[in-house]
Amino acid sequence: MTEQPPRLFYPALTGLRFVAASMVFVLHYKSGIFPAAPVWLANLLGEFHTGVAIFFVLSGFLITHQYLHYNFTSVSKYSAYLLIRLGRILPLYIPVFLEVHSRWLFAVPDLFLHLTLLKGFFKKVHLTGVIQSWTLTVELTFYVLAPLLFWLARKGTLLLPYIFALLTGIILTGIGFGLSTLGHNPFGFMPDFAFTALSTFFGRATEFFVGMGLAYYINSQHNISRISAPVTGFFTYSGLGLFWLLLFLISTGANGNQAGINTWYGLLLHNLFLPLGIGLLLFGLMYEKTWLSQILSSRLFILLGNASYAFYLLHLGRAGNIAGELTRNMLPLQFLLLWGFSISIYLVWEKPIYKLIKVKVQAALS
Repeated sequence: MTEQPPRLFYPALTGLRFVAASMVFVLHYKSGIFPAAPVWLANLLGEFHTGVAIFFVLSGFLITHQYLHYNFTSVSKYSAYLLIRLGRILPLYIPVFLEVHSRWLFAVPDLFLHLTLLKGFFKKVHLTGVIQSWTLTVELTFYVLAPLLFWLARKGTLLLPYIFALLTGIILTGIGFGLSTLGHNPFGFMPDFAFTALSTFFGRATEFFVGMGLAYYINSQHNISRISAPVTGFFTYSGLGLFWLLLFLISTGANGNQAGINTWYGLLLHNLFLPLGIGLLLFGLMYEKTWLSQILSSRLFILLGNASYAFYLLHLGRAGNIAGELTRNMLPLQFLLLWGFSISIYLVWEKPIYKLIKVKVQAALS
C-alpha cells in the first residue's frame, strides 16, 4: 500500500462541526426556540439546513486531504478504504435504524432501501425512517466515487470529475423521469431535477468539489504555515460574511412553509455560491489566528465536534423526544442534554468501535 502523507489535524475544522450540527438543531426546533420571531428571522432560521452544506464541504476537503495519495489500485485496498469509511457511519446508524424501524412497518423493498442507505435516491422514502439519514446517502455516494474522481483529476484539474458528476446526475434523473412517466417508479428514484439538486450528491457536487479543491491547493503548497492577507482574518471573515449574506439572500425567497432554497434563485445561490463562502471560511480557520479559530480549536469544541455525528443522528426521533420530556421541552436544556448524551455515545460506543474497525482492517492488509 502506498504510504499516505502524515495526516494533519486542523482542530478548528473539528470544532466547526459542532456549529454545523447545532444549526440543524435550530432549524428543526426553531418554532420552539423563537416562537415570536419576526418574519425575516424566521425565514433566516428556516435556511439553517446550510449546516449540512458545511458538513459536505468539510467532507470533500477531509477525504481528499487524507486519501489523495492512497493507492486504490486493487480491490482489497479499495474495499479497505470503504470499510473504514463505513466504520465511521454504520456502528451508530444501525442501532438508531433498528430503534426507529422497530416502531414502523415497511415493505421489504422499502426496508432494504433504509438499511442499505440507498433511500436518499428515492423521493418517496428519503424523508422517512431515520429522517436525517438521507444525507448519509449523499456522503456514501461521495465515498464510493472519490477514488474515481481522484483518478479523473490526475492531470491536475477538477473540471473533468466535476463534469462527470453533473452528467451522471443528469443521466440518472433522465432515467428516473422516464420511469415515472411510464408508471414504473414506485419509490420515486430521482424523478426530477429539483430532487436531484436538493437531495443527491450529483446535485450538490459543488459543495464537495469546493472542499476537494481546497485540499488540492493545500497539498500543492508544501510546508504552508501562514498566508499573506490584506488584514488579519481576511479569509475567515470574508468567508463568514459571504456565507451570511448568501444565507440572507436565500431566505428572502421564503414564502410561508416553503424555504428560500426551493426557489430557482435560492437553489442557485445555495448550490453554486454558498460553498465558496464555506471554502474561504475553512481556509481561514486553518491558517489564520482569530478569536473564532481559537474558540473552535479549544478542547471543548473539539470534543463537541467529534460528537456531532451522534448529535445529528439523535436530535430527532426517540432520543430527542426523551430529552424533551426530561427537560419539560425547555429547548436550551434539551439542547445541552442532547449534547451530553451525544458525547457519551461518542466516547463509549462510536469512537472505540471505529478504532477497532480501523485496526482490524489494517491488520488484515498487513
